[in-house]
Amino acid sequence: MITPFPGVPMNLTLYRTRDDWLAGRGIGASEVAVILGLSPYAKPFDVYARHRLGYTQPDNPDMAAGRAWERPILVWYSDQEGVEVVTLRDVEAEGWRCCMKDAEWATCSPDGLVVTPGHDLSYTDDSCTLDPLWGVEAKRSRVPREWGEPGEILAGATDLPIPAAYYTQCLWSMLVAGLDRWDLVAQVLGEGKVYQVHADPARQVALFAKVKEWRERFILGDEVPAVDGSDGADYWLRECYPTGATRREATPEEIALAREYATVTASAKELEEKKRLLSQQLRDAAADLEGLDLPNGRVSIVRTKGRTTLDVKRLQVEEPTMYTRFARLGEPSHSVRVTLNEES
Repeated sequence: MITPFPGVPMNLTLYRTRDDWLAGRGIGASEVAVILGLSPYAKPFDVYARHRLGYTQPDNPDMAAGRAWERPILVWYSDQEGVEVVTLRDVEAEGWRCCMKDAEWATCSPDGLVVTPGHDLSYTDDSCTLDPLWGVEAKRSRVPREWGEPGEILAGATDLPIPAAYYTQCLWSMLVAGLDRWDLVAQVLGEGKVYQVHADPARQVALFAKVKEWRERFILGDEVPAVDGSDGADYWLRECYPTGATRREATPEEIALAREYATVTASAKELEEKKRLLSQQLRDAAADLEGLDLPNGRVSIVRTKGRTTLDVKRLQVEEPTMYTRFARLGEPSHSVRVTLNEES
């Protein structure tokens, strides 16, 4: 068991709305994993688009569920470990951010901070100063194979029992906050797991150098990352090239891209048709059952009721004022169509 070391004063900027927190600048711990290509949820161009164009990644049910689960997980952790954890709710905020003392662009937003029992908590409308022992991240996962045995993760560890993205997030948070320990608490299919991640100075120095170089090239400099299939790249393309005026002859490289796109599109259509057939065969096999049990998983037949839809055209004609009042224009979109002659 680790003996907690004395914490160092940590100054946190508080945000009263989530939008204000999202608008804050700086490269945070979760973005570091994205920049390094370790995150399954976003890609480097998403970070570039946020910092250079103000792009905000759309919220989704998984992200909302993750935030909703943070507090229950931290309450369980507090009871399990017998520690006092300060969270956003304790300071009446929707977001907070800590900046690295010698590089304010490097930031972190802890899910929780462990403090000495009876800690004197004081804060204002926009700031809070704490003397934490260590930080805490709370995660929820439905993929047990990504999680090994709980315990300590010491400097130099190679066979990580946690996803690399979360390990990187903990290393960055410790570097920014000036702490030597950051606990990762995971709820994995109902089972609680606690991992004590310890500082790794060598890795943290290398990590900082990589992120600093990326920031100087793409955020401060004029370089643009390669498009990477992300929502951020789509946003950038729409903003930079909103219209198309003329045509030109394609280069050999562009011809190869177009041919590959056409091949992939055809394959995707075939796979989608095959997927639909397999779905029907499984539903037919399950009949009136709710699903089938597999040796290493399950097949679930999800039955939903019909959706309520709106007759937009009729509403526009019969209630034009109401239509105008509630109509919302969606984001513009770009698409690609490739037409190849048979001899191509």
